[in-house]
Amino acid sequence: MRFSLIAYVWKMAWRNVWRGRRRSLSAYLTLTCGLVVAVATYGLARGISRQMVASVVGLRMGHLQLHATDAALDIPLGATFPLPDTTPPPGLAWTAAPRIHTAGLVSTHRPVLARLSGLPPNRRLLAGRLPEKPCEVLASGAPVAAVGLGLLHPDSRACPQLTITGVLGPVDGADPSGIMLHSADLRPDDFLPPPAPDAPGPGGDPPDVDDLDALEKLTDDGRPSGKTDAPTTSSSQTGRPLAGVPGRGSMDLSHAWSFTAARHLPVRVFAVDPAAEARFSLAGTVREGRWLQDHQADADTSADADTSPDVPLVVGATLARRLGVRLHERLGLDAFDARGAPHDAWGRVVGIFETRLPELDAQAVFLPLAWAADALAFRGGDGRPLVHEVAFMLERPGALDAAKTHLEWSLPPGLVLRSWKQLSPGMRSAVSFQEGLVLMILSIVMLMAMLGTLNSFLMSILERTWEFGVLKAVGLGPGALFAMILLEAAVVGTAAAATGAALGSWLCAHLASTGLDLSFLFSDGFTFAGVLLTPVWRAELVWQTVALPVALLWSAALAAALWPAWRVARMSARAALSEEK
Repeated sequence: MRFSLIAYVWKMAWRNVWRGRRRSLSAYLTLTCGLVVAVATYGLARGISRQMVASVVGLRMGHLQLHATDAALDIPLGATFPLPDTTPPPGLAWTAAPRIHTAGLVSTHRPVLARLSGLPPNRRLLAGRLPEKPCEVLASGAPVAAVGLGLLHPDSRACPQLTITGVLGPVDGADPSGIMLHSADLRPDDFLPPPAPDAPGPGGDPPDVDDLDALEKLTDDGRPSGKTDAPTTSSSQTGRPLAGVPGRGSMDLSHAWSFTAARHLPVRVFAVDPAAEARFSLAGTVREGRWLQDHQADADTSADADTSPDVPLVVGATLARRLGVRLHERLGLDAFDARGAPHDAWGRVVGIFETRLPELDAQAVFLPLAWAADALAFRGGDGRPLVHEVAFMLERPGALDAAKTHLEWSLPPGLVLRSWKQLSPGMRSAVSFQEGLVLMILSIVMLMAMLGTLNSFLMSILERTWEFGVLKAVGLGPGALFAMILLEAAVVGTAAAATGAALGSWLCAHLASTGLDLSFLFSDGFTFAGVLLTPVWRAELVWQTVALPVALLWSAALAAALWPAWRVARMSARAALSEEK
């Protein structure tokens, strides 16, 4: 008898679904559309969260980092430790990137000819400020980027270095093809007379002007580190013509002095393993030139056999712009070694990267770990490099806990291992906030679908009140009526779940492969919680992306039918028959 009642209730529920096609179709479409939107929204949210984590993890941080102490990570001369064996166990795969970070200074030196003059009365500043201290000058006939340059002249009696504090607009009587230095204190007789120019060569071209790049760098013990290539004044070396060089302007050499224009900027020097660091996304941000190679390979291609090789450098785009350097140009590099003493060397720019993160683009200089271990004495007695950190990039991000457990068990005692969540609590909070925001959006979608379904079922029940009264009069109990209405909601909800899951998965797969292009709003991407996000957002399609919205929406369909079913179940047969004639 009980099985026959269940079959009868199921038959009535199925029949009622098809009897009220318009109402059933309305509820079906409401649930289907809500599910498609929910799956696509949830997939995009998961994709954005993954992109946020991948941006902060993949750029340089890694999933795990190893340090010697709990001290702040941005101390330039922090505690070092011998590079340990970090071979991954079977079943796990990672890239271990050892790093040395220290403070330093990079500088450019270029020859320039200039004349001296007093301060003109019709001075008009294009950039900078007026001189306020001795040995400060204004310049005319120079670009605004000349503000801050130091002009070195070893034969000056008063000022071995002049600092350009401002650039003037057109000055009456100034030579438009050369640089004029204006000062209220300096006079031409403060400088030794310039040497007479050498005779021009056979082709009529003047001799090259020397600058500090022609001098040899010295090692710590005062010995020459090797020959350097003497610079020339051709535009192929400097990337721009030199103002006031003989043959390029009308400046009178008898009244011109040869200076060395120097610009110095403080930087953060990072010595890295080129092969390991290439697995991180920073290497992919190189927009000019290339990423670092093996130091020996760089040395073989950057110098002759009798020349001390330049250190290959990869610098940020903002730093390169401020220095005015281009690819293959030389830089003076001063970096602190393991003992905290400054060490100077020549470097050559092999690559320029751009991450659009100011702390990297304007301050970071990358060079090979092998060079720093030897030249800066970051090498222990056993021959292993002394590093400040080791970053681990996992092949499978889901293996974070297993990798951390293995490393904590296998590494030497005293080292501190942190996950990206510990290293970047702000990013962890931002991801949690973003996921909470998505759940709120999903809740709103579910509520709207639930209200639409409730309206459809409620209208269906109000139109069939007399029918329910007849069923109660012939002996159908409240529980059977309650189950019948819930079965109707389950049938409609299951059909909507199947269709919505298929359409939502297709849309999510399209968003995962093509992405949602928001470049019309953020052409270069935008920074969120200190992480650069690209303007193309891609969804993540995994089983959770579909399963969670389907479960929530199917539950919402049943929840929407609860109140109408409870209302019918508690209604008496007389009340139901008297409500509708």
